[in-house]
Amino acid sequence: MTNNWTHTTFSKNLNTSFNLQHPQWGGMTVELVHVSELRETPRQRMYSLVFRGPLEQPMQQGTFPISHEKVDSGELFLVPIAREDDGFRYEAVFNNLVK
Repeated sequence: MTNNWTHTTFSKNLNTSFNLQHPQWGGMTVELVHVSELRETPRQRMYSLVFRGPLEQPMQQGTFPISHEKVDSGELFLVPIAREDDGFRYEAVFNNLVK
């Protein structure tokens, strides 16, 4: 996990664009459209993110470099979860252990 990849950081950047590097299409834009509620136990913090990508460039599940002007760059494992009229939906799930 990168330094500022937290539930709070992603929540503050909801409905903003992220740059994703796809091995076939190069750079593409995805929008963060949903941040789930944060669930916590004494040992874990769990949440998920949903991004919207373009209809004309469907992606299979995989790990992709992603960047944003206010969020540290890194790689996300994204899984396609839906095709909507305005784009494909991709989910990233976080299950962080607490020290």
